[in-house]
Amino acid sequence: MLKKKVLFLGAFQEPGGEEEVITYLYKHLDRTRFEPFLCGPFRSEFFDKHGIGREEILELDMNGMTDIASMRKLAGYIDRYGIDLVHSHGNRGGLFGRVSTFLSKTRPVSVWTCHLLIEENDYTLSKLRKKIYSNVEYFLSNRMTDHVVTVSNDLQTKYRAHCSSRKITTIHNGIDTTKYYGEKPLADRKKTFTFGFVSRMSKQKGLPYLIEGWKKLTDRYKDADVTLKLVLAGSGEEEQPTKELVRQYGLEDTVTFLGFRKDIPELLNRIDVLVLPSLFEGLPMIVLESLCSGTPVVASRVNGVPEVIEDKHNGRLVTPRHVDELAEAMAYYVEEPDRIALHGARGQELVTGQFTKEAMLNKHAQLYSVLLEERGRAI
Repeated sequence: MLKKKVLFLGAFQEPGGEEEVITYLYKHLDRTRFEPFLCGPFRSEFFDKHGIGREEILELDMNGMTDIASMRKLAGYIDRYGIDLVHSHGNRGGLFGRVSTFLSKTRPVSVWTCHLLIEENDYTLSKLRKKIYSNVEYFLSNRMTDHVVTVSNDLQTKYRAHCSSRKITTIHNGIDTTKYYGEKPLADRKKTFTFGFVSRMSKQKGLPYLIEGWKKLTDRYKDADVTLKLVLAGSGEEEQPTKELVRQYGLEDTVTFLGFRKDIPELLNRIDVLVLPSLFEGLPMIVLESLCSGTPVVASRVNGVPEVIEDKHNGRLVTPRHVDELAEAMAYYVEEPDRIALHGARGQELVTGQFTKEAMLNKHAQLYSVLLEERGRAI
């Protein structure tokens, strides 16, 4: 039986869920049925982080919509290695992957995963750029894509307005549950509460609302017999503005910046509640990782987050940009500390049952098999 050659393509611009999904699929796809290839522009730290040798990958610059040279180079890779299926991820990867597949002589099956909707990004793109990029993306999905994968049901529902529903499948992100598994001790008389933010520090993550909400929370309990701590792990363009806001509000004694961290499982086990006040999301890996560690989550009610977080069951959901709601949701765990362990255990049960990397991998492999068979390239 000839193995089917699958090429995975991503932009790999920064650590995050998109990179985690691509590298897991590449490393764990069944080698008896598939021969995987990994392609993209890679950061130097990528190789050590994922245990992947530079000699394994196909290097590709991806310098924007007019980088025709890189598109032709990718088309050359596709033809040279006889690729049967190209699976591109994200907005930039999706542009290069689908155009290059179209330009190739062999025209393999084209699959694209939507991790975020461009049209929901009001923070780093102008209205004109957002409109142009969105229209290009929808054109590619309808004309140059055999199948679209979305990481949440919410994204699938929204994408159906622009693409045939027959071409769309939701495959939720999954995590390595053995890596993050933990549990919180019961504590009905808890006096110290550590809240944590663990993510990229970008405009998307709503950090100003977190700091404003934290100010309200600390003011509320300034005379109470409790100690409140907020730790922020991550780096990015919003790190310095966030530090300045902390100084402006005089919160230095209760807020700690940890910078970029690799010890995420240990960090999640040390905090009581994760807080993620994002303005838009796909299905954040950190939410799954936190719940698996037994740590409940306070998060914005956006996109795929409510598909994992059920309010007052395994976490709290708040309206994005709503500082009062955010502060009240954090106060909920201060007032009812026994809910920390209870909600964490419920979240852990959900993630270990439904959001594993094994389930994610199997669903992708099944999809590849169906699409290859439809194209007459059956395994």
